[in-house]
Amino acid sequence: MALFGAFSAGKSSFANALIGENILPVSPNPTTAAINKIKPVDQDHPHGTVLVKVKQNEQLLQEINRSLKLFHLEATNYSDALEKISRISGSEASIGANERLHHSFLRAFSSGFSLFEHRLGSVFTTDLESFRDYVADEEKSCFVEWIEVYYDCELTRKGISLVDTPGADSINARHTGVAFDYIKNSDAILFVTYYNHAFSRADREFLIQLGRVKDTFELDKMFFIVNAIDLANSEEEMDDVLTYVESQLVQYGIRNPHLHPVSSLQALKEKVTGTVGTSRFADFEGSFYSFISQDLMTMAMDSAEAKWQQSVHILDKLLQTAQEGREEKANKLAALQLEKQAVIQHIQGKNAEFLQTQLHQEADELVYYIKQRVFLRFSEFFRESFNPSVLKDDGRDLKQALYSALDELIESVGYDFLQEMRATTLRVESFITKLLNEFQEHLREELYKHSTDLTLSNWELKRFQEIDFEGAFRDLDRKRFKKALGLFKNPKSFFEKDEKRVMSEELEGLLQEPADEYLAVQNRILKEHYTTSLRELFNLLIADYIEQTEEYYMGVTSTLTTDFPVEDLQATYNKIKQLA
Repeated sequence: MALFGAFSAGKSSFANALIGENILPVSPNPTTAAINKIKPVDQDHPHGTVLVKVKQNEQLLQEINRSLKLFHLEATNYSDALEKISRISGSEASIGANERLHHSFLRAFSSGFSLFEHRLGSVFTTDLESFRDYVADEEKSCFVEWIEVYYDCELTRKGISLVDTPGADSINARHTGVAFDYIKNSDAILFVTYYNHAFSRADREFLIQLGRVKDTFELDKMFFIVNAIDLANSEEEMDDVLTYVESQLVQYGIRNPHLHPVSSLQALKEKVTGTVGTSRFADFEGSFYSFISQDLMTMAMDSAEAKWQQSVHILDKLLQTAQEGREEKANKLAALQLEKQAVIQHIQGKNAEFLQTQLHQEADELVYYIKQRVFLRFSEFFRESFNPSVLKDDGRDLKQALYSALDELIESVGYDFLQEMRATTLRVESFITKLLNEFQEHLREELYKHSTDLTLSNWELKRFQEIDFEGAFRDLDRKRFKKALGLFKNPKSFFEKDEKRVMSEELEGLLQEPADEYLAVQNRILKEHYTTSLRELFNLLIADYIEQTEEYYMGVTSTLTTDFPVEDLQATYNKIKQLA
């Protein structure tokens, strides 16, 4: 069972309270932190074992170049990168917040490269004490892809793995794709924010993504935690904060959120000392473990119950058949062969063409509305990119500042397209699941006309093959925006007159055609991928139904052709009925 922690501020203290021990250290720069997994111990990995995976050569160089790009630099190898980083001048106080984050990462890379130069791509084993350095020391953490900690505690004894991801504002572009995979495939998602912290821009984008996909899950597996409520001066103040957080979540598309106020600091003290306090952590744990032990378990039990009832029904039919006379058995045996042949021919005659047509129609419709939703947010992205703190007449190169603002705008809009495409995969997968379930229901109704005794259990789709997309506008020629940027005269007239609105409209218009081209390409990739998936899944479903059919008729035939001990069969049937 995977538990995904989409943590914001205060994440480590909350994770430690959840585990019940002080395990995860706090990174001074969580934007470059590794992905940490706390897993149940096993025979090969005893308590305290830590595995550290170092980034691959190509992956690390891509990350370095992504950061160098903000300083208009690019490196072809590590020696070149170290030389380029040394050329970045000026103190961090003199550059923007985004540049400071990337500058910090580049400096950490320069300082730690000699330690990892010959370990790139490797996995090595260490202990809990050393593990903390690979999380909290940026000169090491910037080289680490993931860390697996095998730890014996109450949480892991339940078979739960905790995935503690970097903050939503990680500079590692790959983390957004990894995070989405965990959103899709984890059994529960915990998003932790801090009591007196407003949602950052990165938090907002992550929460919007959660809102996009929330309704595609069979169960509501998202939990939202407001940490450090001990900072509240009163119950009324805490209620005001919770009301605000809930209103923000609703604004991001997350309706009826599971919202829990906690104090992880107090909770950890309570668990260590065995006392009961005011952390409210028990309330969260009650809700969380109820979800794990009841809601998730109910889904598994419903599936098992269906197979159980099918087995009981088949056993009942076998018992009836075994009790029939010899002549009646002979007649039934001949009829069964014809019936089996008709059933299998009917199943084999099915194809996925109609389902494929429905899939393409659904994909086209889903992608069509992506463009409208993204451009509804365009003015918001423009305001954040072209803002007074960036376009300030304080001696900086305003032309370069304009192009930096343009780059941020294009990256923001392109990222939103990417996130929409990722969310669309979940909607498509949900649609395919619905199609296949409806197909099975209709197929069983059709087979009932051939045999009223044949019962086939529902084939369960386990998991789809992963797919991801390129971000939009990555290779867009900035020259096409030269005229639009020329509308900027100076900061005063830009922000106080109508220049800002005119430029915004001009840039939005220039992005329409590239947006159409991007969506056309991604839609084709989407349909090709899921058409292949649909066909593969359909073939597996058909094969499963044929196998179930073969097994059923084999069992019935066996009772007709073998002197079966009816008394033993009756005794077994009676025992099973008593357990049901």
